[in-house]
Amino acid sequence: MTEVTGNQWRGEELVLTILSDPRMLKIARAGVSHLCTILGFASVEKNSVVLAVDEACANVIKHAYGGESGHPIEIRCRMFSDRLEVRVRDFGRQADLDRLQAPAPDGDQLGFGVRLMRTVMDTVQYSHDPVQGNHLLLVKHKGGQAGDR
Repeated sequence: MTEVTGNQWRGEELVLTILSDPRMLKIARAGVSHLCTILGFASVEKNSVVLAVDEACANVIKHAYGGESGHPIEIRCRMFSDRLEVRVRDFGRQADLDRLQAPAPDGDQLGFGVRLMRTVMDTVQYSHDPVQGNHLLLVKHKGGQAGDR
């Protein structure tokens, strides 16, 4: 790997496509965990990234694809000198952002995974395009640098 300074992109990207099957989540977790280790993330930061990616993919399987197996989930990791950007893409149902962002009633788990991702990651952004599908951007900075949530 070529080391750069600042916010410059290293020019390296890892793309992993898994199928919407809960058994595939282990592969996604292992790949992202190993990548974080290679990039020199602290253990807590690495665990945060792995947790967020696992939750994102589990949500895609459960909500976007309605629990159906065999649909693609693309995990695209871009490596920077100061952070890791992970983009999770699917072609399932669009998330209801108004419902997810509303306060959950007592005991209701609605949006729990989204709140979890926002807690452990520096940036969490969701977008939808009718042709390009659903996109979730997760960003984690090295050394606890805070970003936009």
